[in-house]
Amino acid sequence: MKKEDIDIIKTLAWMNDEQKAVWKGLTEAQIAELMKQDMEPRLAAVDALIKSQESKETPVEKGDDETMELNGQTIAKSEIGATAFMILKGQNSQMEKLEKKLQASEDFAKEERQKRINKELADEAQSRWPNLPGTAVEKAETLKMIKGLPEEAQEAQFRMLDAGNASASSMFKEFGGSGTPDGSSPTEKLDKLAKSYSAENKVSYAKAYDAVLQTPEGQKLYEKAL
Repeated sequence: MKKEDIDIIKTLAWMNDEQKAVWKGLTEAQIAELMKQDMEPRLAAVDALIKSQESKETPVEKGDDETMELNGQTIAKSEIGATAFMILKGQNSQMEKLEKKLQASEDFAKEERQKRINKELADEAQSRWPNLPGTAVEKAETLKMIKGLPEEAQEAQFRMLDAGNASASSMFKEFGGSGTPDGSSPTEKLDKLAKSYSAENKVSYAKAYDAVLQTPEGQKLYEKAL
């Protein structure tokens, strides 16, 4: 969110309902001029506008009435006067714009936070269980599910998966001599390919590992590692 929008929200927080009504009826140029002043003279200028508009108020002519919805209430121009109605209408429009900007900012922040969490989970899961089958994304989903369990259940799941990873590691070391032409096990070969891909393409290890598994060579190595 822009600093100008934040300053406007702070200004509205200091105003009473009547001041807000006048403020929302101003043009963008008028608001920009008022925002150049400090808070106290800014509010004083709004009060001056209120007095000026009250002196110019004229009754609504027959057949010229209209209504609007504001905070769940129906407001008629004939009930509050043309000037006040115009101001409230402008207020409603500007508040809707600000609310949309706030919602868009919140949605973006949530999306970025979720991306960061997913990456951290993938990196942690792949680092903890490199010898278990499955992609980094699949392991991240498993890790996420486990972390949502009660503490005792988490410990039991971690013990089981850690033991499986250790067992797979021992098996790969035992039979690794004939696993690939260079003498390394399939898992070790996948690890080297992923690290090389990560360095060349400047992506995380988790993304690199997934990319390698999509290649024919990676698929063959993965099948050998099972």
